[in-house]
Amino acid sequence: MKKNLFNRLWHLILIILGVSFISFLLISLTPGDYLTNLSLNPEIPPQTIEKLRHDFGLDKPFYIQYFKWIYNVSPIGFNYKRIFPFYIKSPNLGYSFSYKINVSTLIFPCFLNTILLGPSCSLWKTEVYISAEGNIFFKVGDILDLKNYTKQFDTVLTTRVLINLGNWDNQKKALNECVLALKTQGRLLLSEATVQGWENLNRFRQEWGLSIIPEPPFNVYVDEDKIIDFLTKNYDMEFMQLINFSSTYYVATRIIKPLLAKALEGNIHIDVANPQMHWNKWASHLPAWGNYGTQKLFVFQKK
Repeated sequence: MKKNLFNRLWHLILIILGVSFISFLLISLTPGDYLTNLSLNPEIPPQTIEKLRHDFGLDKPFYIQYFKWIYNVSPIGFNYKRIFPFYIKSPNLGYSFSYKINVSTLIFPCFLNTILLGPSCSLWKTEVYISAEGNIFFKVGDILDLKNYTKQFDTVLTTRVLINLGNWDNQKKALNECVLALKTQGRLLLSEATVQGWENLNRFRQEWGLSIIPEPPFNVYVDEDKIIDFLTKNYDMEFMQLINFSSTYYVATRIIKPLLAKALEGNIHIDVANPQMHWNKWASHLPAWGNYGTQKLFVFQKK
């Protein structure tokens, strides 16, 4: 009994190490990281980016980062200066750049729910059912292959999905799959970053002496005219409207905010894109004016 339990525990440790190493390797092969996004912000000097990269060990090879991560998350510490070098310590899961808090603080409330829901997860798979005025269900799938979901949905929504597909051919394929998944009279909602909004924003910035914000190297912003023409000319899709819901937000955070920081004439380096800053939260509640937002919402209806 004890031997069997030990074998299972040993196999579990090997699986965790193997899966975590492969996951770490795949993530390291993916171009860009959180600091790559920050480096695109002209208001943050390169020296600050390099310091952050060094402080978080992101300038080290991936295998060194991996072993450092393994040590941090392990409950067993090591100190050769102690009489007995091994000791029990609190696991350190790291720091969340996006939420600006420790990862352990972030995931702990969800951990207990995961434990409670774990036994039923094998029944739910990727489907979630919600009892409301009607039956609402959600499915997770590959946007480039939705053949199993033909005419199943009243609404199909993408949020910054098309811009991560690499090229226009993949974007067209994804749009085709979305249309096929729609029922007749269904709505297709595309919340995507557009070339036109990005160009208008940069023209506005240049008028005030601000540098151009480059398109992220891992994104391909969509062309508004190409999207509308492709869907209306190749499918029974009616273009309803294009909503510039983020225009005021982008003006407030990408133009007014850096100008205010510049006017202070101090060594103030502000992450203009940080949604957790109160200025950005306030700007998100402003009504939309103009055509200066990178993010827009396309609304189509299937005839």
